[in-house]
Amino acid sequence: MASVFSFFFHAFNSPTDMTHCYAVGEASGPNQHRYVVAQTDNRYDHSGWSHVLHFFAFNEPHPGTTRFTVGKASNPDRQMIEIKDVDFNYDGWSHSTHFYAFQHPVPGTVRYVVGHAGGNLGAGPHRMAIKQCDSDYNACGWV
Repeated sequence: MASVFSFFFHAFNSPTDMTHCYAVGEASGPNQHRYVVAQTDNRYDHSGWSHVLHFFAFNEPHPGTTRFTVGKASNPDRQMIEIKDVDFNYDGWSHSTHFYAFQHPVPGTVRYVVGHAGGNLGAGPHRMAIKQCDSDYNACGWV
């Protein structure tokens, strides 16, 4: 079984005042199951990606929120989310986007869990997955 690091954030699943839509897409291939996050109002179902979900978060600080930074790398194309106050530009990764969400339940929000595997966590290139789930990623199923 893969070693998986997971964390979660709480965001809205429908538009609210001052939030922006973030779409999540999924692509898979031999040893290359991966996810992408993009700030867009559209479904992320193009260029080999299938739309998985969308969430609504802030793109600027809002009381009680934390900054989540999305980095991207290639060979294969993939993304990583970390809690960072700065853009994601190191060790072969470059900044893709960021969003502000809650690390605790807030009325109207739902819990999204982020799982990381591979890279320095185990065999194969780093990969990430996101699901709406009330448990950690190990309990929600890592593919």
